[in-house]
Amino acid sequence: MPPGFETDVGLIFQPFRSQDGTFHYATIHVKSQQGVQYFSREEATRVAGEDPDYMIRDIFKATERGDSPDWSSYDEPKRKFCPSWRFGDEADVNQAQNYFADIEEAAFSPSTMVPGFAASAGPVLQARLFAYPNTVRYRLGRMGPLD
Repeated sequence: MPPGFETDVGLIFQPFRSQDGTFHYATIHVKSQQGVQYFSREEATRVAGEDPDYMIRDIFKATERGDSPDWSSYDEPKRKFCPSWRFGDEADVNQAQNYFADIEEAAFSPSTMVPGFAASAGPVLQARLFAYPNTVRYRLGRMGPLD
């Protein structure tokens, strides 16, 4: 367990669909610019047991004091001899002032994708593509962001 989101690393395995309809798979690495750190097993067990919201509170405090976490995104194509390349940076600079309006109403769903991204044929993902928007409609009403 990392001591906070700002020192964590993420991996995203994403299929892309080219214009001819074929799929290509890539691994996207999201790496912390603050360095990667982890608790020891004992410390992680203690923190998780004492304060399950520790990481959320930690990232809010870091942003409030102006120590906004930053991450860099790298693409690693699934082909031999292709180096990974940096394609973007993210920074957490804003706090949610109204949790429902800023977070819940965003209604994140795996079926909402930018052009070029595509869903893999995995049965769990295929179920989520259907279920998540349906759950959002139930929770937020028919005039939510997915209608």
